[in-house]
Amino acid sequence: MSPARSILSVPGHQAAMVEKARTRGADRIAWDLEDSVPLDRKGEARERIAAYATKADMVRVNAGDLADALAVRDLAGWINLPKVESAEAILALRSLAPGVKVLAVIESPRAVLEAASICRAADAVAFGRADFCSAAGILRQDAALVAHAMGQIALGALAAGIPAYDSPCETLDGGDMLGEVGRALAYGFTGKICIHPGQLAACRRFEPSPAHRVEAREIAAWRGSGARRYHGRLLAEPHYRLAERIA
Repeated sequence: MSPARSILSVPGHQAAMVEKARTRGADRIAWDLEDSVPLDRKGEARERIAAYATKADMVRVNAGDLADALAVRDLAGWINLPKVESAEAILALRSLAPGVKVLAVIESPRAVLEAASICRAADAVAFGRADFCSAAGILRQDAALVAHAMGQIALGALAAGIPAYDSPCETLDGGDMLGEVGRALAYGFTGKICIHPGQLAACRRFEPSPAHRVEAREIAAWRGSGARRYHGRLLAEPHYRLAERIA
């Protein structure tokens, strides 16, 4: 999943959005059966998703709803599992849907405290900032506790070697989206979940630019050669290893 930088969440009950989803340019589609779908239209959404989902896709199920998992386990390659609070929830899903990869969404203070074990059990992880703020009683989504949660999730993902996805931007303002992408990058997230096609372009910033790759290849070639000076910087083995990852 590492090449995916943008995941477009598409409400399963919205016929027009579902039909156009693959033309929007997202790295991955996440068909949504959860919060964006009215309770009385969940069945309709499940039927529509069944007609469109492929093994390259992801489906966001309702936490604790076995019917959702049973309905999509043979359709999509990924299940987006919301409101995960422990590794046990992921293991339970795996027993029900073996072979399906799991993106676990961390959305509560308790889940943040369990981030490391959740990341070890999952194939990818995402931050649910709105639900986290609601659970913690935080009015500002840029509060220090939110930053702490992002750091814990990113560290857990890095240690487990899995991708980490930032929460959706709640506005359609391009500046807001770019700002959130910049913050996610600074914390070590590898991509972002999007709720509108207009947000997808900003996610290209998660991918190193061609110029950065050229520089990285030059630096990576020095691995094993000891310390060097490069454009006013003093580089050594840790810099060469990082350059290899970028190149």
